[in-house]
Amino acid sequence: MCTTLVEFEAVKNLNLNALHIHKNAFLDEKIFNPGINPTKKYSAVHIANVEPFKRHWLAFGIPNLALITYSYREGIANTEEISGYKNIAFSNFDPKHPEAIKFLKPQVVADVVRASHCGVILSEVEGANNASTEYLMCGIPVVSTPSKGGRDEFFDSENSRIVQPLPEAVEAAVTEFNEMELNPAEIHFNVMKKIRVHRARLLEWLEQMTGNNLFEQADENLWIPQFTNKLRQTVRLKIGIASNQ
Repeated sequence: MCTTLVEFEAVKNLNLNALHIHKNAFLDEKIFNPGINPTKKYSAVHIANVEPFKRHWLAFGIPNLALITYSYREGIANTEEISGYKNIAFSNFDPKHPEAIKFLKPQVVADVVRASHCGVILSEVEGANNASTEYLMCGIPVVSTPSKGGRDEFFDSENSRIVQPLPEAVEAAVTEFNEMELNPAEIHFNVMKKIRVHRARLLEWLEQMTGNNLFEQADENLWIPQFTNKLRQTVRLKIGIASNQ
């Protein structure tokens, strides 16, 4: 499953099987959707871990910001990366207790996103980036910098602004979206049209592999009961240790 056409062509050129299927097409719209007339509380939301490549410094000056952060590493997070924010209105991070980044369930994340005028994502290079599509599915536009990795697959001139990696450019785009009256349902509807194309590719391939008519099982958005959010599932394994004694 290749996120971008460039990756797809590169894998095909190695004579390997490949499908152009963006993994963000498998975010669950039952979780990430516009809701019903949510109250806007935040000028922007930034969902990003504490690693340097997320370039938090580009968002330090955004007023009334919702920050959702996390760390993949065990122990105390590197709080230097997020120490420069000037006006955080909501966060799951308490700077007085850097070891305590509170995990938020996807439903809570979606609530915060819906309460924001726009979402920002500021890395230069990374993978597909769930947050960029979570924003759109929740009906808010995206402020992004130019990027490599494929997060712009579902962007268009209506639902996003791609700006230079300068704090003033990011802040100006956030201000623009705060002053616009966009229709969250329309943003969601348009991104779901693009998402269905990728889901259809996977269903077609799975049908070829299994011989089952999966489209009959799918709903109007081509989601089948076997899918889970992000296609992730927690599995507990019992590992036995062999012994010669």
